[in-house]
Amino acid sequence: MNIFKSHFWYNKSQRNGILFLILLIVVLQLTYAFLDFSSEELHETNTSELLVFQQEIDSLKAIEVESRKPKIYPFNPNFITDFKGKQLGMSLKEIDRLHQFRKQNKYVNSVKEFQQLTKISDSLLQTMVPYFKFPDWLTSKKNRNKKKKLSSIEKAFEEEDFEEISEEKEAIIKLNVNTATFKELLKIPGIDYDLCKKIFEFRDEVAELQDISEIKNIEGFPIEKYERIIVYLTAK
Repeated sequence: MNIFKSHFWYNKSQRNGILFLILLIVVLQLTYAFLDFSSEELHETNTSELLVFQQEIDSLKAIEVESRKPKIYPFNPNFITDFKGKQLGMSLKEIDRLHQFRKQNKYVNSVKEFQQLTKISDSLLQTMVPYFKFPDWLTSKKNRNKKKKLSSIEKAFEEEDFEEISEEKEAIIKLNVNTATFKELLKIPGIDYDLCKKIFEFRDEVAELQDISEIKNIEGFPIEKYERIIVYLTAK
């Protein structure tokens, strides 16, 4: 049985439809072959708008890179650990010189002494100095040495105040914030449960506080209580 019918079996309208479809296909093929559809319009990529947009993208990238860098908080250079020293760019020999000096229960009291002891380069020192924070009493002592000689009455008052401060410090045994337990911190005046919890979380985050003033970097820390709290705390 022949399943293929002759085109003459189709009626006139069907044959016209087939013919129209064939002509349409031929026209489309010829159009695609001989006409050029490529655009001759050139898009200028170095316009001022694109430059401004690119600058904004670059600035956002720079901000993102800067935000991902690990933050360095102010610290006392006498208590630089191996991890902290490597993070700052010091060599193991330079760190060991500082540790050997500290084992003698001695302290560096200036940037110049720190460089003479560790023998770090000037370029490295310049990157570290902005984060150095020597004790407040040492800074105050240097400022006093720069002042003119006081009168005998002023000296008497100054010596009396210094003795009172010394006696007060001897009466209080400060807790090491890096090793103190939760219960020990709760006993300190001005530290409640929430603040104690924040101190422990911050201590876990930074691994070790180099200077007690770093607790001011805790989010939500009550600055008005700082002077009272540090009477009972230290960072070693």
